[in-house]
Amino acid sequence: HINYNDPNFTLTKFTEQMARSQSFMRWSGEQIDACTYSIPLRVHFFARGDTFPWDPVESIAGDYERYCTINRKGKFVKQNNNNYICSDVEGYELFSVTLDSRPEEEFFLKTTGKFYRNGNIFVRTTQMTELGIMKDDARFIEEALIEPHVVDESGYYENEELARYNLVRDSSLSCNTKREHLKYSVNVAQSSLIGNRYMVSMGSLPNSIPFSGDKYLFRPDIVVKKRVFAEFYPRAATFNDRSIEFKVLTVHLGTERGIAEVEIRNKTNNYIDLKALSLHFGEWVFSPSLVEEVQPTKTSSLRNFEKIVLPPKTLTKCKFTFLGGFQQLKGGIYDDLNRIVIDKKSAENTSIELGLSAKLDVGGKQSTFFKTNLYTLANVLINPQ
Repeated sequence: HINYNDPNFTLTKFTEQMARSQSFMRWSGEQIDACTYSIPLRVHFFARGDTFPWDPVESIAGDYERYCTINRKGKFVKQNNNNYICSDVEGYELFSVTLDSRPEEEFFLKTTGKFYRNGNIFVRTTQMTELGIMKDDARFIEEALIEPHVVDESGYYENEELARYNLVRDSSLSCNTKREHLKYSVNVAQSSLIGNRYMVSMGSLPNSIPFSGDKYLFRPDIVVKKRVFAEFYPRAATFNDRSIEFKVLTVHLGTERGIAEVEIRNKTNNYIDLKALSLHFGEWVFSPSLVEEVQPTKTSSLRNFEKIVLPPKTLTKCKFTFLGGFQQLKGGIYDDLNRIVIDKKSAENTSIELGLSAKLDVGGKQSTFFKTNLYTLANVLINPQ
């Protein structure tokens, strides 16, 4: 007889008593680890041909179900053919049991004329973490208050979320875990804004945080040093003469390819053939490889840049692609991806020279075009739209 109502009835003691009642042999169990106990049973399986055979596996599972519902006040659920879980009303696992059935031999009973099988059932029970510890651990992690303190030294920070912090347990919960053994560390997930938009330095994290009954509070420092700019917008001025006007709207910087978006106005009554174009950054000169013309009523596909025909009195918008990008720009205010990395104060004291040169055929007459403008960098880094 098994007393399921005994409050001091441990899972291991129950397993041993259940095994003694089920097996016609007395096999000893084995403590696999601090949480797992295993014991084999030798049982007689049902007779071949019986309509309603006695299944010892189901009988053992039934004993565990009664232990779960009566002793542990839980709910017993079959996971698959071999595995069962006992959980409390909130879904926390209290213990699990694995029943591995392996019939070994058949024997014939002359008195009945039926065949029976001998077999082993290997019973493995695993005690879960104490419910109170599981709940305290989950609460401590969930209620931890981690609020980054952002210090803006760049002058460009716009209150975006740069990183998320959360507590993580340093080791797995086991059946012998005690509250005083619970240790945590702070995990940080950096936003894509770091590296793509800002250069930051982050405060150090604590090495180990012991469990306490109080809510954990941590305010790590994130210092925004500089802003990363992959484009600039030199639309404040134009490059023009009597026949043609160029307005550089945007320049996208990059190592693989750069793109300049330019509006070109033919101010004459003649056709103008634009046969070559170059952008000048101080001492560096870049020539586009591809072009895409964007007309008010038409968008052309990307093609090799050889010539653009500009009808009289028209405005043509083009995107020029510089294959190979602006590789010479590395160093100084440029990072390895040729992006501008700078703080606002420095940008206000930095000048950038942008020039544009072109070869033109205006009504059959050859001409050249070259103009430069000097910009304060801070004035052209933010999109005016």
